[in-house]
Amino acid sequence: MKRFVLFALGLSWLILSGCSSVPSRETQTPTPDVMQTTVAELQTQNDQLATQVAGIPATIENLPTATPLPSATPTSTTTPTATPTATATRAVARRAAPTATLIWPQVLWFTSDQGEVNPGENVTLRWDTESVTRAVIQQYGANNVNYSEVSVGPDGSIVLPITDQERLYHTFVLNAYNAAGDNTSDSVTVYIRCPHTYFFSPTADTYRWDCPEGPAGTSSAAEEYFEGGRMIWLGPEKVIYVLLNDGGLYTYADTWTEGQPDVDPGIAPPSGRYKPVRGFGRVWGSDPYIRSRLGWAMSPEQGYQAQLQRSWACCSPGSNALYLREFDNRVVHLWPNSTSAGRWEFTQF
Repeated sequence: MKRFVLFALGLSWLILSGCSSVPSRETQTPTPDVMQTTVAELQTQNDQLATQVAGIPATIENLPTATPLPSATPTSTTTPTATPTATATRAVARRAAPTATLIWPQVLWFTSDQGEVNPGENVTLRWDTESVTRAVIQQYGANNVNYSEVSVGPDGSIVLPITDQERLYHTFVLNAYNAAGDNTSDSVTVYIRCPHTYFFSPTADTYRWDCPEGPAGTSSAAEEYFEGGRMIWLGPEKVIYVLLNDGGLYTYADTWTEGQPDVDPGIAPPSGRYKPVRGFGRVWGSDPYIRSRLGWAMSPEQGYQAQLQRSWACCSPGSNALYLREFDNRVVHLWPNSTSAGRWEFTQF
């Protein structure tokens, strides 16, 4: 405590000393006599302060004894939390992780190096795709041949043949698949040139004359006109065609040989009409239906050299049509049928 009082007194003295020692701008510079008087006064004040400090006891006695306060009992400031007990919870099904969205496959382009070829030539196919994992090429021809699929990559090229027997067109189909099995396709058709031409000039029904099977030929032939149609015989083929006026066509094998008697149904033709003989007579006389449909012959049969040509067989024997020039130079188109009636029509007049 004594130290504190001494420190306070000293501090006060220093403050007072500092204030009194700061000269004013307006005061004059003190003389030596004045300065000696000031020092003497300060010395006197210092001695007085020292006497006062000396009279302060070193210790402070008779102070009241401080009564100790009761100590506080520490308490918890946090609210006690009950221990959690196990409770039943509802099971939640886990959701499957999202999967990447597959992009639909695309065929960017699919081309052939040739648009038209001859039978037996090759074609080069090229293609490119997007979002495709595998691809196959299917083939379709006018003859409906079952071609095997060709497995190929998502992009590239391949050389495939056109057979000697093919005609008209050959279509290639590219099927492209993604990883999920989705597919898209594109196709290209190559047209096949006919290696032969017909012996006649087509008329308005050109769509029927697809392509000849081979070059035109000739055959010894005979023809006879009837009231209800006509009969045509082809020697090398040994076949007889019955052409009814309503377009019906019937085909018979020529079984008659030279020296055999004619078939006589026991009836005589009226005036101006004729009874057929030889192979024609055998068919006419032995088949009542054909006889009733044809009626009597208008004139005796006439022999000639016939031009004939078959169309490409394509898909079945029934489509292997025959083009035949008649005795009067007209061309008939025959669709024979070995088990039932076929049909015929004129193709050139």
